[in-house]
Amino acid sequence: MKLAPQPTSEIELRVRRFKAREATHPHMDAAKEAAWTACSRVGGENVVIITGSTGVGKSTLARHLYRRLKERCRVEIAQHAHVIPVVGVSAVSPTGRAFSWKDFYIRLLFQAGDPVTNQCLLAPTGNDMFGDSPYDTPADRMQVDKLRRCVEITLKRRKTRWLIIDEAHHILLHKDPHVNQIMFEALKSLAIETKLTIILCGTYKLLDIRDQSAQLVRRSDLIHFQRYDIRDRAHHRGFRRVLHAFEEYFDLPEPVKLVPDWEQYFIRSIGCVGILKDWLCKVYEKAIETEQANIDLKFAMTAAHSNKELITIAKEAQDGEIKLLDVSDDELWSLLRPPKPKPDPDDPKPPSIAVACPAGTVVPPRGPMTGGRVGQRSPQRDPVGRPDLAA
Repeated sequence: MKLAPQPTSEIELRVRRFKAREATHPHMDAAKEAAWTACSRVGGENVVIITGSTGVGKSTLARHLYRRLKERCRVEIAQHAHVIPVVGVSAVSPTGRAFSWKDFYIRLLFQAGDPVTNQCLLAPTGNDMFGDSPYDTPADRMQVDKLRRCVEITLKRRKTRWLIIDEAHHILLHKDPHVNQIMFEALKSLAIETKLTIILCGTYKLLDIRDQSAQLVRRSDLIHFQRYDIRDRAHHRGFRRVLHAFEEYFDLPEPVKLVPDWEQYFIRSIGCVGILKDWLCKVYEKAIETEQANIDLKFAMTAAHSNKELITIAKEAQDGEIKLLDVSDDELWSLLRPPKPKPDPDDPKPPSIAVACPAGTVVPPRGPMTGGRVGQRSPQRDPVGRPDLAA
């Protein structure tokens, strides 16, 4: 069955409507509740880390958490227009070797409505060839330390309590662990100075800095957003529930059935709902463009990831899940209660020699002799008196 071609604007509208839908499933619900509990504690942690595999749905969770925290403070926002209780920003991947804090602070000031970044744009230079080229703002000409102070002052004045940083693993992409430690110290100082909770959403690379900083372990709350595992039978029902929800999102003449082939969709998405949704979105757009009335597995496979790409994603996910495994109690006890030191073979102390008694018992030897000079005989060793009289 062929359909009449539609204008591009109508295709974009239908695809965007599909992408805007969010499928609820057990792992998403569990991550939402855990994140909400961590952010709602009075006097809670300074840092909340939400980590998981790529494409598992962390950005969707961050948007949901942003809306829920903002809704929680709607009365305060209505009474005080200058209050921004929650600010969301994305950590852009660095173009050089290290993360650009200057770019991050400028983006954060824009999101917080800082007047420094909202001033009039500077006049274009004579070398500008295009009228729509972006011009520098006053914030672009400021040093990093000044921008940091502007961020701290702005967040305090806005009474911001939560800062959500999506793609936070981009901050810790440097190969040198010492540099990553400095990156985290900057985030920790921002949380302490502004007295807010920083929520980091990123891949398992966030765990590297957590393993290197005991202070972060003490002051952070870790939330693992799990993917569905094909080896766990309890996960099969949850993944089929996701497919059933996606079946209702397609706007095609004939109903789409995904659940009968759930194993193939499971494998081709590595159990990650975000990867599955992006895949189905491509398939849906292709079906509209080619005037398809339905979507089957054969048609969906034309837009799926290759096996080599899926292996790369699966290995990265498994490596991150291994980092989250806990150690045994014996390993902890061996660290807190180290074994007794072994005797040193080069110790000058003479070895103890046991002396056998006539009865066959073994008694410990006497200690070293004390008193007197070297070479001088003790008087009690000499015979006293006459032996015949003593008899």
